[in-house]
Amino acid sequence: NRDDFIRRDPGPQNDASATEAPGGILNVMAVYREKWNLVSLPVAVADPAAANLFPGALTPLYGYEGGYIEETTAVPGAGYWIKFAEPETVIFGGQAIDPDTIVLDPGWNLVGSIGAPVAVEGLQQIPESHIAGALFEYNGGYRPADTVRPGSAYWVRSTTGGSLVLASGQSVPGATLRPPHAPGGTITVLDGSGEMQSFSFRLDPGAEVPRIDTDLPPPPPNGAFDVRVVPDPAGRSDDRRSGAQTYLMRIRSARPPISLAWDLDAMPRWGMEICTAGREERTVGRLPESGNESLPPVSDQVVRICLAPGTDHPADPVFTDVYPNPFNPATRIRFFLPRGGDV
Repeated sequence: NRDDFIRRDPGPQNDASATEAPGGILNVMAVYREKWNLVSLPVAVADPAAANLFPGALTPLYGYEGGYIEETTAVPGAGYWIKFAEPETVIFGGQAIDPDTIVLDPGWNLVGSIGAPVAVEGLQQIPESHIAGALFEYNGGYRPADTVRPGSAYWVRSTTGGSLVLASGQSVPGATLRPPHAPGGTITVLDGSGEMQSFSFRLDPGAEVPRIDTDLPPPPPNGAFDVRVVPDPAGRSDDRRSGAQTYLMRIRSARPPISLAWDLDAMPRWGMEICTAGREERTVGRLPESGNESLPPVSDQVVRICLAPGTDHPADPVFTDVYPNPFNPATRIRFFLPRGGDV
């Protein structure tokens, strides 16, 4: 029997396809992006040396055991970081491993794949409900994955330790991994090379104040684009009195131009303030459903985000700082009015 498949997602994703060959050999072809990738060994091969599997790589394999460690060989079921100078096609030929039971330690684990795609809803966890949150993939930024693709690797967090079972056919006993619930809005950092990281706004049931979902896997290796959001411990006293939530967004290894985009459609009564080094922009009242702002052209920087209760219109006219300064060929002045009229 010949079983061909291909998995494609919009955007800079890793593609994979597989075919069965005589003698029970499964040939898996994986196409990786340039720069950093999360990779795995989807079949059992005769020579699992990293130099043999990934001859065009710029770096060794880096596995994860509470921190990154250099590896000389790849083990099925495990995940690794590796970097390529340009898009790379790798063909793995070996015996299929299906199903594969991967042992998870408490905390974050970097897991691999098998020779066939497995939907996240079809993954099995033993014991039940020990996996917290989503499976994460990296494609120039972390995001929840909907499918485990051959040759790729994924981050998963276990609360107590346990097992994750990957199987292409009939499901095996255990509790399936549920996909994350839909966010109430998003905020995204995008750099000039197309790398991007999004975070979700959430208004939990019974809560009066929205929050930014800051839960992400460990940062990628040095030199890879990464964005982290943490609560701001030094939030201003007026922010706390008004019920505002403040966060620090730390951007690393971004290539200018860098922009920040948001979508607050699901939370129309909340406003947002953005503060960056060298300038401050403040939105009083309700933001539009979506928008974007340019950030300073600095690879590593910190942006302050404040979510605050808003009204439809400010009580008085509000003018933001001029950016960039008027000595540039073009500049922008943002303002907000209590009511419509001629300007």
